[in-house]
Amino acid sequence: MKIDELNFFSSMQIDDEQKKKRKKISDDFIDVFLFFFTLIKDSKENNLTDMSFALIRLQEQLQDVVTKHVHVDSYLIMYLAHVSQEVYSTTLKHINEEWFLSKDRATFLALNEANSVFNHTELETAKKEGYTFKIWHTEMDDRVRPTHEILEGVKKPIDDYFDVGNSRLQFPRDVVNCSDLEDIANCRCSLSYSKEE
Repeated sequence: MKIDELNFFSSMQIDDEQKKKRKKISDDFIDVFLFFFTLIKDSKENNLTDMSFALIRLQEQLQDVVTKHVHVDSYLIMYLAHVSQEVYSTTLKHINEEWFLSKDRATFLALNEANSVFNHTELETAKKEGYTFKIWHTEMDDRVRPTHEILEGVKKPIDDYFDVGNSRLQFPRDVVNCSDLEDIANCRCSLSYSKEE
């Protein structure tokens, strides 16, 4: 699976400043994932059976990146633990498949996780600024999955959940509340906010 990194954020329904922020954190995430893949490759070549140190290092580095870009709250701590474990487990499960240790996968992960971080952070900022409603936006193109397409323009009270496929999400790419990765993988959806019903 190859992602068009240049166009991933540019097509999203967010302003240019948000696009720049997401691009910056995704660049940092790519470096972290590539370092993690190198640790896994080296461990495999040296016949190490316990690679848990790589999981610990991955979580530490991801947290360092997120801390550099946004305030880390309790949701982001849970999110980082979840993502680290998921990436670690999936990588070990597919350790002999080239794509799972590639720059393409690092890019795929980085772009998706950049959206998770900023979708959450922007929701929390909107709450602090007194917004009371959130509106789901898709890209309105042929790549939008049907379970997201039906949410285009749906407005909810800011603390409510969106029913997305098999999941109930606070925002697009809500990893912590996701029940099925198919509901969030490669999601380019975003939210806008309103103080009026």
